[in-house]
Amino acid sequence: MRKTAIGAGLILLACQANGLEKQVHSARCGTDLVKLGDSKSTLLNHCGKPFDSDSVGKSRKEYHYQRSKTGPITVFQIHKGKITEIRLVR
Repeated sequence: MRKTAIGAGLILLACQANGLEKQVHSARCGTDLVKLGDSKSTLLNHCGKPFDSDSVGKSRKEYHYQRSKTGPITVFQIHKGKITEIRLVR
């Protein structure tokens, strides 16, 4: 799992540097829609367990999802139990 986390982090950094990142207001998990302001439990109920997660500072956490091998990575940032940012990274 540690190797996957390092690899995912490097991919995200490379994509951020190349401008292949887009902020969005919502993201689809199957047939469910997860939006900014939704709770962490709503995210986990709709999207399941993330393939990776990172701590961002002391009070924020990021959950990484990838629905297909060729699709973008969706990053949900959580602060105080709520989704505060959603990014699509290619």
